[in-house]
Amino acid sequence: MANFSEDQMHRPLFEEPTDDIERVDAWEEPLGFMVGGMANMSRQQLADQYFDAARVLTQLILSHQWEDYRLANPALFLYRHALELLVKAIMLETKTGHKLDELADDLVTFVKREFDTDVPDWIIA
Repeated sequence: MANFSEDQMHRPLFEEPTDDIERVDAWEEPLGFMVGGMANMSRQQLADQYFDAARVLTQLILSHQWEDYRLANPALFLYRHALELLVKAIMLETKTGHKLDELADDLVTFVKREFDTDVPDWIIA
């Protein structure tokens, strides 16, 4: 577990970014999360992040660092959400639904309309 200074523990949870948090590279301090504003990203980029996170959890399982039963549902959720975001990105959709079967149907229609071809059955399955 990380040790935090008194100053770090009493900082606001949400604050405006300032020049003093700008980093030269991804590993420079201070580490943290940016939400909104210029930190907004495309659905494709978000899908990539969810997929990467799922892959990290899967690697922890495969390397016997964490038990599979402890990470199975989070990993599956992350893979599933990455797929949802990717399909929406492909179709340039602004839909807010989360049902993969409905998105798959929409994808079939989109590909047929835009490219006059069929989505292979194995992709939809």
